[in-house]
Amino acid sequence: MDHCGGLRAYAAEGASLVVGKGAADHFRKVLSAPYRRDPDLRTIDLGGTRIMEVADRHVFDDGKRKVLAILFDNPHATASLMGYVEDARIAYVTDVYSPGGAPLPAKINPALASVVNAVRKAGIQPLTFAGGHGSTAPYALLAGLAGK
Repeated sequence: MDHCGGLRAYAAEGASLVVGKGAADHFRKVLSAPYRRDPDLRTIDLGGTRIMEVADRHVFDDGKRKVLAILFDNPHATASLMGYVEDARIAYVTDVYSPGGAPLPAKINPALASVVNAVRKAGIQPLTFAGGHGSTAPYALLAGLAGK
């Protein structure tokens, strides 16, 4: 639930979903399932929601700003995406790293290493990381822990 809370509300407003490769079928099932959380709301058919799978990376570019969605391997969940706002040099992940939350461990763990590896593989240069849980933190702290 914490990975995609609010999914139905956004889809009902016409939003497209951007998901990691292999996850589209799961979200189609979620959107076609009966909505039981608030049975007083009118039923909306969300079966036509556009779902785009990202196999490696996708760049959203409106001519002013580029935002990347980057598929990355990690030990927490399959088909996870990392977001990156290129000009602001801000990256975003959820669950595998919670910047600004608990202090970093003394030694890098597999989840944190997956973030560092994804940054390196994608060739991005974040100054700041934001997290789905927590706040923000300078990327240099995590990169330093990894010895990068």
